[in-house]
Amino acid sequence: MALRDSIQEVRELGLGRTLFRLAWEARLRSGAAIWAAPRIPELDLAGAPDWLSALPFTDAAAVVHVMHDRIAPASLARLAALADDAIEGRILCFGRWVAELGRPIDWHLNPIDHTRWDGTQHFSKVLRDVGAQGDVKLAWEAGRFPQAYHLARAAAFHPDRAGVWTATLDAQIASFLRENPYPLGIHWASSQEITIRLAAWLFALSATRGSAHDRAALTDTITGYAWTAGHHLADEIGYARHAVYNNHLIAEALGLYLVSRLVPSCHTARGWAREGLDTLDVEAERQVYRDGAYINLSHNYHRVILQDYLLAWALRKSEGVTEIPSSWRGAMERSLDFLVAHQNPTDGRLPNQGANDGSLPRVLSTCDFADFRPTLQCLSVAVRGERIYAPGPWDEEAAWLFGAKALDVP
Repeated sequence: MALRDSIQEVRELGLGRTLFRLAWEARLRSGAAIWAAPRIPELDLAGAPDWLSALPFTDAAAVVHVMHDRIAPASLARLAALADDAIEGRILCFGRWVAELGRPIDWHLNPIDHTRWDGTQHFSKVLRDVGAQGDVKLAWEAGRFPQAYHLARAAAFHPDRAGVWTATLDAQIASFLRENPYPLGIHWASSQEITIRLAAWLFALSATRGSAHDRAALTDTITGYAWTAGHHLADEIGYARHAVYNNHLIAEALGLYLVSRLVPSCHTARGWAREGLDTLDVEAERQVYRDGAYINLSHNYHRVILQDYLLAWALRKSEGVTEIPSSWRGAMERSLDFLVAHQNPTDGRLPNQGANDGSLPRVLSTCDFADFRPTLQCLSVAVRGERIYAPGPWDEEAAWLFGAKALDVP
């Protein structure tokens, strides 16, 4: 079986990409990834921009105003319950089941069999223990911070309880940053995870901007994390570009663009932005087929990359760009037609086509994980200026990304 898989991989990669993959594996196994790691210069925080006020997410009060009557009271109560669970380290994982991770959270724990990943190993070596520790995605899930969306959105919809949830959010981000220094542990082993995590933090901090907590130290630490992550992403993206070239590459390109918004306007950051945006342009054309299907042949991973492009477009709009790049628009429109054609309009579900590990990078509605309406409604609003569903809880994603007035479109 392993030989057959290897032969198939060589066929799909071709000679050049196969040689790249072999060289990359040699780099990891020889230890070259350690001694050849990028040198990360010291960041002058005095020159860092006020990125928190410049993020593209809609003001929480405006979202609550437009959404409160569209979300059932029972759904808002469940959102509050998820936020309460997060205080105790009980995290809803993969949109389906709750993991007990402790208080404070153990960021290296496999919550199924309670084995732990070694947080002191270099990221290039730590995944060699995969046989003993199980699927690393089980530990990565909490590191993606799905609870950040629960905590921040619950604080918006239940302002009388916002204080404890916001304090929990800040404490968990600070704990993660302390427990996962570069370049150690599993949470530096995947650049896609870094992007998902950073986007969750930025959304949550933006949605809770009215917090009474002093966040100066936390935002400075996140800025430093982004600076380090930018160098790491730039050094590692070659693997996704030449050996994977699917949703990982799109996420890493988004990550480069995202971190460029958080660090001073220097040559390095401008280079990250260019590489990220150029890659998003190329991959929109290459990864979304002419009929609208996605290269992974997976409806769920199709939604994942659409959330990435929607966030990228929200960021571009906040910079004053008025038109969606043509390659993005084409891929997004083809995707919209394709996914709606497969959808059951009564509940928003699609056939469980292709790989589905429960990935949903941005949890921006109270709808069920299997309900695609939040992302498809947001997509239609963004690229066509029209809604495809009547008002409902699926409007929340569009409200957070493109404003309350976006829901006024016909």
